[in-house]
This record gives sequence, C-alpha cells and structure tokens, in this order.
Amino acid sequence: MAGRTIFDAVRELSLLVPKRLFFAQNREVLLGEELARQGLEEVIDFFDRNVQMRKLAYVLVVKGKIEEVIDVPNPHEVCPALRIEAIIRQQQQSSHFPLVKLGDFLGFLATEGQEAYCAVVRVKKNPTQVLRPRKPFNPAPEPYLEIKVTGTALFRKDKLVGYLNEHETRGLLWARGEVQGGHLNLPCPAGKGKPVSLNILRSEARMIPEITDDGRLRVTVEIREEADLAETGCPFDLREPGVVKKLEVLQAEAIEREVMSAVRRAQEYKSDVFGFGAAFHRRYPQEWREIRNLWAEEFFPLVEVKVVVYAKIRRIGLRLKPLVGEELR
Repeated sequence: MAGRTIFDAVRELSLLVPKRLFFAQNREVLLGEELARQGLEEVIDFFDRNVQMRKLAYVLVVKGKIEEVIDVPNPHEVCPALRIEAIIRQQQQSSHFPLVKLGDFLGFLATEGQEAYCAVVRVKKNPTQVLRPRKPFNPAPEPYLEIKVTGTALFRKDKLVGYLNEHETRGLLWARGEVQGGHLNLPCPAGKGKPVSLNILRSEARMIPEITDDGRLRVTVEIREEADLAETGCPFDLREPGVVKKLEVLQAEAIEREVMSAVRRAQEYKSDVFGFGAAFHRRYPQEWREIRNLWAEEFFPLVEVKVVVYAKIRRIGLRLKPLVGEELR
C-alpha cells in the first residue's frame, strides 16, 4: 500500500487486511537498497517511536530487489523471515556478517563518531538446483533461488554508501571484539601443501586512540584471539619445537590483514563503522569539539591504524602428525 508515511501506509492496509498488524512479533527489519541509498531520515522515526516495534529485531539491507527475497521458495522454513532468522542464529559458524539489532542500529545513528552498519541479505542462484523434469513420487526439486546473508552495509549518517565483503566484515568484527566463532585458513607453514584450518574459539579487542605531538590521529587496535587446530593436510610434525608458534604467527598475520582491509575500505567510503571517532570523543573531549564537524570527510580517512594481535592455539586435536604426509612415506 502507498502512503505518505509508514504509519499512513499501515493504516491504509486496513482497507485490504481484516486484521490489525501487530509489530511486537517482528523478527527482522529489511531495508531496501534504493531506500537506504536515498536516506532513512523519512522512515526511521516510525521504528524508533512505535512502542510495539521490537528493538531486538535484526536489521538487514537487501542487496537487489526486496520483493525477490520475500518471494523465494522456502523448503526449510514456513516463510523467508524465519529462514533469515535461522541463518542469523548460525552467525558464529562463520562471522561473515554482523549481528545488528534495531536498538543498536538506532544507537549508531545517534552516536557521534560512530556510523551505522548492518548485515546484507541477497538472493542468489542455488547451485544444487537441477534442471530436469519432475517424475511422479519424486521429492520436490531444490528451488532455483536461495537466500544468503553475508557482508556488511556501510552507512554515512543515514545513507547507505557501500559494502564490505565477507573477509572485510570479519576484519570489522575483529576490531570490535565481536568474533566469537568461525574458521580461519592459514598457508601451510612447511611451504607447500593444503591450507591449515583453525576453529576460532573467542576474541576480544580494545581501541587506543592517540593524538601525537605533531597533531596526527592514531588508533591502536589490540586483539586477543584463541583457536583450535581443526584440519591440516600439511606435511609438518607438531612435536617439533616452534611449529605451533609459527602457526600462531601466521594466525596473527591473517587477522591483521583482515582488519586492515576493512579499515581501508571504510576509509574509502568515509564511513567510521569502527567507532574511532567515538573513541577520540571519550579520550579527548576538548579536541573532539574542534574536529567533530569534519570528522567523516577529512579526519577519519587519514587516521593511522596499527593492529596488534595476540593469537593463541589452544588445542591441536588427537594427532601430532598428518595421517598421510611426505615425512611418513
């Protein structure tokens, strides 16, 4: 239904729907890409003011047409909203998208030195779908399209300005201490062989803002992370001294690359989703008053970021040497 405001459109629905809408059961708030790029100023007040609107509902930007997400056939759940919620519950398996609830999103919009961000949902072709005619008594074929939640939508004030991919998204989550699961692939420390996969257990982070004597803005991001060795096809022996330490060095380097890739992308879009500005606001309130109006356009893209990672491998599993490897032949 068309309406000059969201509330107007909701009331116009009473001409078609015999029941009154009840927003307290909302699971997600989906924002269309076109609307988000134009700006949320004209629509966000309804979500903040309405007493029924759950602040625990997740906010997502739909990359593409929003009607495509709603119309995707759903063999696993009753409706697309429940399927998206089920995918969100598995976020710790990958840490490839942020968990941003409506209350958090509204808080980002109202916080100085902190831009808003949220997860991205889109429709993609289902690679398991087989184009063949159905036969009697056969199971229903896989749908042609499927829903995927991945990446991060970046905002500047109330407008969508760009996206982070999966690895850049995890870089953002590393810096904010929000990675509590997922996997990390490292190159083989022996120089050749398949990658080494780690199971991320937990992480924490803190930001240390600094204004140098010559007036430069610098932020040190300290990250502490722990993981288990999950899988390796590498020909190396974990009994040898220094092997685990070398894996931890590679682990820290991989995390640092992800964080720096996210920082460069955010600075390119001039979207301070890390909250560097808020950190300067807390530590240097007087200096912040002088730079606050030009923070996004001039100061944030020039912030020097240093990443310090303390990585630890807690467990290596039940085997010290690969079952099949060059040293065992």
